[in-house]
Amino acid sequence: MTPEEEKLIRQNSFIIGEAALTVEYCRRQQYYYAMKHSGRAVKGLMDEMELLLGLLPGLNGEAPFASPESILGMLQMISQAQEEEDYVLMADLLEASLLPVFTTCQQRLVEQELIYVDEEILRKNVLAMEERIPGSVQMLFRYDVYGEYRKAEKLSQEGFQAVLQAVQRSLDRGYSVEFTSGGEYTIAVPDQGSGQQGRRVYLHTNNVIARESFLLASEWAAQNREAYLFYGLGFGYPYAQLFQLDENCRITVVESNLDVLMLAAVFAPIASLLQQERFRLEIDITHRRFSELARQLGPEEGCYIHYPSVKGIRNQKHRQSLEEFFVRESSVRTQQNRLDSNFRRNQKEKAGNVCQLRERFAGRDLYIIAGGPSLDKNMGQLHDLKDREDAVILSTGTVLKKLLSAGIRPDYVIITDAGAGVCRQVEGVTGCGVPLLFLSTVNSNMLARYEGEKYRIYQAGYPLAQEAAEKEQAECFDTGGSVTTTGMELGIRLGSRRLIFVGLDLAYTGGTNHAAGTQSVQNVEGMGALQVEAADGSLVETGRNLNIYREWIQGRLERMRVQGDTRPVIDATEGGAKKKGMEIMSLKAAIHSKA
Repeated sequence: MTPEEEKLIRQNSFIIGEAALTVEYCRRQQYYYAMKHSGRAVKGLMDEMELLLGLLPGLNGEAPFASPESILGMLQMISQAQEEEDYVLMADLLEASLLPVFTTCQQRLVEQELIYVDEEILRKNVLAMEERIPGSVQMLFRYDVYGEYRKAEKLSQEGFQAVLQAVQRSLDRGYSVEFTSGGEYTIAVPDQGSGQQGRRVYLHTNNVIARESFLLASEWAAQNREAYLFYGLGFGYPYAQLFQLDENCRITVVESNLDVLMLAAVFAPIASLLQQERFRLEIDITHRRFSELARQLGPEEGCYIHYPSVKGIRNQKHRQSLEEFFVRESSVRTQQNRLDSNFRRNQKEKAGNVCQLRERFAGRDLYIIAGGPSLDKNMGQLHDLKDREDAVILSTGTVLKKLLSAGIRPDYVIITDAGAGVCRQVEGVTGCGVPLLFLSTVNSNMLARYEGEKYRIYQAGYPLAQEAAEKEQAECFDTGGSVTTTGMELGIRLGSRRLIFVGLDLAYTGGTNHAAGTQSVQNVEGMGALQVEAADGSLVETGRNLNIYREWIQGRLERMRVQGDTRPVIDATEGGAKKKGMEIMSLKAAIHSKA
């Protein structure tokens, strides 16, 4: 590759990125920023016009422009759209004309080229990284690259070979660095959780980095945090965009993958991040630092995961922990508007607070009826609890109609889902008279239709609920992410004598996901994301979300025991996944035994 081509690749990358950002801002009707980025794109194009036109013949006519005149014509149309403030047309021209031209040009320039080490980028990265994290460069390269750069502008031949050898070691372990269609580098890492030899996942797009990074950074910026804690550096692109979107925020990134760190130091423009006081990079070889920092976060700080980075973690326990955290966090984040809307409307509903039921729960056995496939085995035995003053049956919404149709009337039903689909759980039984326990963010349409007694549950960790609870001097409850885990927390906090779970498979027992006759039952044989130990000691398939709930339950049981709470917690499911800390017992034995 000639110096002219290298220069053009860098400039094309800049133009492509600025054009892509212009399109995004136009679509959002944020025209101040659209004009700012479009001006940069046009100026960059004009600055390199002579070089671009000089290389046109070498592209062998494969680029989607026929002549220099067509490029100038495109520029003229974009400029006219700018002058006329026709932002819709300007975005269309950039997206449909300029971007395809320059990405095709870029692809032709790099498609025959091998990745190469830009020593200017390497030098800046090494100096910045060593200044912020002393000793890190020696650890990554197994050579005093930093020492050589302090003495001279360039590495010695031995030093450069040490860098290339470090890169080759990572490539031999299954990592790869590739050109994107925009001319930047992306990285692929071995998928440590797939169990498939040679399978890799990309940490960044193979297309336009600026667009992907902008969208991801915009999602994080929308959380309006003063400081952000992230796991996963990758090549740093989205964090650079986040700084552009929020000029006051602080960012801490934790990375445990030394291969990724080394490759970022060689190929990615991370010096611009490391040189900012608002940015901190933590190398976490113990797999404990992220959780330590997360526990120290204040109310105005947020904790997030760059999910593709998790795939490259070799330590299974650490990888699984971060995956589970991501599922919980992203579930709340993606439903934020829905949750807030439901909460505001639900606050207008006449309802009591669940804490008013403490006397009804305290000292009694709490039977929590979930909708797992094993419920079909022993559900009929719940008839034996009829008229028992020492027992409370708490049905999840999933099985309410199933229980009622079998002549089993629960004492309460608990529903927590914010989605519209939950309305089907009570369709036809809204006037059944079973008191409803509902999460403050439950689907508001379902709540409005349900007749009879209703009791509100404020959840911990949700700001609007916490504020309302404080005003009302009410309690907040951990939910664990599911209706069953919420029911468990209620039983513990309201003083139930024993907690007895029925239908809590948390697994695809018999290849199905729910008991027969429930709303969401379907055959999922072979679709389990992983296998876990079953209650009978064998293996059973489960989904990642179900396993997260199982992990939460096990953690909650462990905290109970640490706190000296020895109340029996019984798994009377008679199937499904094993829950460490629960006593396994048949439902018949549980009903007829005493605490």
